Amino acid sequence: MGATLAPPKILIVDDQPANLVALRLLLERISATVLEAQSGNEALGLLSEHDFALILLDVDMPGMDGYEVAAIARSVRATQEIPILFLTAAYHDERHRLKGYEAGAVDYIEKPINDHILLAKTRIFLDLYRAHAQTRQANAQLRAEISRRQAAEARLLLTRHIVDHMGDIGLLLDAAGHIQDVNDTACAQLGMDRYELLRLTIFDLYEQLLPNLAVKLWRLTRRKRTLVLRGALRSPLGANFLSEIQLSFITFQGQEFLFAFIRNISQRAEVEKRLQLLSRTVEESPASIIITDAEGVIQYVNPMFEKITGYSSDEAVGQNPRLLKSGENDDATYQELWKRISSGHTWRGELLNKRKDGTLYWEQASISPVANSDTGRITHYVGVKLDITEKKQTEMAINQERQRLNNILEGTQAGAWEWRIPERQITYNDRWAQMMGYASVELGDITPEAWERFIHPDDLPLFQRRLERHFAGQSPAFATEMRVKHRHGQWIWVNNRAKVLARASDGAPLLMAGAMQDITASKRAEQALREAKAQAEQASQAKSEFLANMSHEIRTPMNAILGMTELLAERDLDPNAQRFVDVAHNAGETLLSIINDILDLSKIEAGKAQVESTPFDLPALLSHAMEIFAPQIQAKKLSFTHSVDTHLPQWVKGDPLRVRQILFNLLSNALKFTEVGSITLSAKLLRAGWVSLAVEDTGIGISPQRQSQIFESFSQEDASITRRYGGTGLGLTISSRLAQLMGGELQVSSSVGNGSCFTLQLPLPQTTAEQAPTPQEHPELDARKQLRILIAEDSADNQLLLREFLKQSPHTLAFAENGRIAVEMFQREGPFDLVLMDMQMPQMDGMTATRKIRHWEHAHDKPHTPIIALTAYALTEEIQRVLQAGCDDHVSKPVKKRQLLDMIARWRRQESEPQPPTR
Repeated sequence: MGATLAPPKILIVDDQPANLVALRLLLERISATVLEAQSGNEALGLLSEHDFALILLDVDMPGMDGYEVAAIARSVRATQEIPILFLTAAYHDERHRLKGYEAGAVDYIEKPINDHILLAKTRIFLDLYRAHAQTRQANAQLRAEISRRQAAEARLLLTRHIVDHMGDIGLLLDAAGHIQDVNDTACAQLGMDRYELLRLTIFDLYEQLLPNLAVKLWRLTRRKRTLVLRGALRSPLGANFLSEIQLSFITFQGQEFLFAFIRNISQRAEVEKRLQLLSRTVEESPASIIITDAEGVIQYVNPMFEKITGYSSDEAVGQNPRLLKSGENDDATYQELWKRISSGHTWRGELLNKRKDGTLYWEQASISPVANSDTGRITHYVGVKLDITEKKQTEMAINQERQRLNNILEGTQAGAWEWRIPERQITYNDRWAQMMGYASVELGDITPEAWERFIHPDDLPLFQRRLERHFAGQSPAFATEMRVKHRHGQWIWVNNRAKVLARASDGAPLLMAGAMQDITASKRAEQALREAKAQAEQASQAKSEFLANMSHEIRTPMNAILGMTELLAERDLDPNAQRFVDVAHNAGETLLSIINDILDLSKIEAGKAQVESTPFDLPALLSHAMEIFAPQIQAKKLSFTHSVDTHLPQWVKGDPLRVRQILFNLLSNALKFTEVGSITLSAKLLRAGWVSLAVEDTGIGISPQRQSQIFESFSQEDASITRRYGGTGLGLTISSRLAQLMGGELQVSSSVGNGSCFTLQLPLPQTTAEQAPTPQEHPELDARKQLRILIAEDSADNQLLLREFLKQSPHTLAFAENGRIAVEMFQREGPFDLVLMDMQMPQMDGMTATRKIRHWEHAHDKPHTPIIALTAYALTEEIQRVLQAGCDDHVSKPVKKRQLLDMIARWRRQESEPQPPTR
């Protein structure tokens, strides 16, 4: 004999202990070992340790739900064949039922559970489990196999008996959909005997299932193991009802079948439809809904309850509604409430309750009893509550706002008004009427249309837009400045401020209150201020234009003077003539320095000076300054030393031109006022991002009383200093102002006869060489090539000077006396290899001419021709402007011959590598 089979094991999974107890007691009627799990994780653990015949699996569980457990079980080979019956009280809709079957369930049983149906289906799967177990033992011994087969047949007879008497129609189908067997329920519900049904196919019962789908239906069910369909069943004898079909793929004695459970769900579908509608209404209700049992224990709360109170459904269910009690309501209110609902009546009223977070809220409640229709006994209470906190707060805010406004308006000259919006009625106080030139009795209450007739037509659209925005809740308050018409015809400016104090449940405004104040005097003052500002800006612009023009008008002749003396110095002159030329040239340079100082200071005082922030090599800038001044200092037989902090960063971010300008001013002063001794240049890191540069000398020094004035315009130690050493006294003023523009400071320490030390402290943040601007690549020098150069210069003297500068060069020159002619010549007589463009010329300036040339090149697909700007002033902002206009480089007037020749050489283009066209 074969070994005795152990009782089959059934795993029941439910997070509710009470449900586990009920299922265990029910399953005690059958011979099986029942194991329990209260979570998905616990169930999976038991599945890995035991061989189960059946799993009764709850769907709605916290954490891992039943669908997830089923999916994991089906994914593991050892457990994928275990039948799963889903049990659910939460999900009765078609979507969740289908989701259960797709997860691998063989059935989907809804709570409350019909004990007979559950036991019948359990026995079926237990018997199938036993049959499979016995079949596995058949390989061990033929006699045991025969014995097990006999036992299996007996159990199958029992199973057949159970199937015949179960509440659902049972059909056994072959691959073509032919009915191979039926249960008694099928005969009873379809009104046909067994033999009549065996002549039919499943397609004869369901018109929507076409016979040509038989193969597809078979394969799909075989793959999914279980398939659930819903459709209208029509039997040949007239039975007609909505049904749910559960198709399960089974193998018996080597043959494959589909077993169809068919359930009449007509009544259930109608009930589900009504329940879904009711459930959706409750779930989406804007009111808070709470259901308790007869003892007041909460059974259900909807999402709005959770939102209003802060308690989740899990936290609220099982509690008493007193968890919302705030202690602010009168005991008599609760006594009246319970008296009415316990006697079968509905109670309505307002309660001040407390949320989970401790905050209070008002609600308008309607609580009704629900009685059993048979006994009349109260079984539940249903509370429908609306949050009226905002309404209550609005009422209190209106009262407080009215009182506040009254208190304010009593001490001001503002006119108050109140608009009852639905009634289209605006009331106001005496001051409002007086502001408009009327007495209150003359106007009476006014309508919104009458009010708008007071408003200036140009101001009305803005008034209406802001009012609409506030009405729509898009702005917290309404405020606008506008003109209104006085009784005597003049327009007065008013500041009108208001706020909606009450709204309807749909957000529509009900009441608005505000105040209006006459601001005509302040508006006149604002207008006067704007006119004064405009005049100041015009004056500043005029000053800037004057400075630019003066720079050009002065530098143009200076360019000729210095250039001509430079040309004379190249000639073979006798000593006296050479000395006269040197004197003239030095005087010109001195005059140019004075002009530069005056123009620099004028720019700074006009607010036109700008500083840039670009990476530069600080040690290289210091070395360059030393190289420039070393020969002059050594010529005076002075010692020139330097000291650079090892922690000084190499690359910093700032304005290198301005730093060099200050440094050159300080070194120039030290050289000027030091006759014996030394000059020292030092640099050190003060702290992160801050650098100190100092120039110290052993010169004449500065008295303490003059040190406080040393940075003022045109200031030197005394008149004798000016007579002896020269200069305007502007260098230190400009340096100090530039230091301030860069966010730093220039300081001095000195004593008479012992020298001076000027210290420049600047914010120069450390940076890297990678962030420095890429040096502009110039075409390589081709000294053999003759260039055609177009020179745009309105000054005949400067044309002569440039011609003489380039007299010894192989280049061909063409001159244009203004920008317009230069553009015409460029287009008509080109191509040119290089253009020298003066920036300030009559009829058309250099920037405009440059832009027109670039535009013409682009339009006619011409190569890019280098344009060098001849500028009157080498400030950063002017350089940026000429480069943005399309120039490639710049030379500041007065132009030196060597400087011009180097610039031209740098921009010669190679014949073998033409430049790309300008884009």
